[in-house]
Amino acid sequence: MNGQYIDIIFLALIAAVLIYRLARVLGSEVDENKDNNTEQKNEIRENPQDNVVSMAMHGQKEFVGALAAYDEEETKKDPIKAVFYKIYSLDKSFSPEKFLTGAKAAFEMIIEAFIEGDEDTLKKLVSKDVLESFKKAIAGYKENNQKVEQSLIGFTDTKIIKADLEGTEAKLTVEFVTEQSKAVVDADGNVVEGDAVMISTVKDIWVFAKDLEDSSPNWMLVSTKGGN
Repeated sequence: MNGQYIDIIFLALIAAVLIYRLARVLGSEVDENKDNNTEQKNEIRENPQDNVVSMAMHGQKEFVGALAAYDEEETKKDPIKAVFYKIYSLDKSFSPEKFLTGAKAAFEMIIEAFIEGDEDTLKKLVSKDVLESFKKAIAGYKENNQKVEQSLIGFTDTKIIKADLEGTEAKLTVEFVTEQSKAVVDADGNVVEGDAVMISTVKDIWVFAKDLEDSSPNWMLVSTKGGN
């Protein structure tokens, strides 16, 4: 009888040990899952944008960076901003900041091409009327055996002072204020006009145009004049 009790107690102990071990295994698996869940939650918190689809339209970032959100009353007070909004509604790649960056680059390229008499480059950047005007000036210097020596030191100010939109034809008038040195020299290198050393502040008013239905991103220079 005692032996039977001993066997029962012995089996009970074995069962208790197995249950304990099983509980530990199950418990450790639950804890590991809990830790993994915690890590996943932490990863989501650390990367909140991973599952977010951006709805920003192409070019909108630059546009918003330069303009306030469209407001009808506000644009009545600012006609230039009103045209900006209309241009943007037809061409989502447009932004005033982006345009001015391109305008400054075009300004430098056009001046350099004019000085070098590079008509091929000018054809890509200016309208036919402006090109003819530049070609006449270039031909005049060549005829007199003269050469233009002009250096663009830098931009002091660049801003859009007028904006127009007729149908899909947009025109933006830009005022460039630059520091330049300019002189016209003869075949012997003598200065006949200007000063190659003195730096002067120069104001230019240029008008750029673009058909917004045209797939080309380029704006063409259609008019130039000196500012006061």
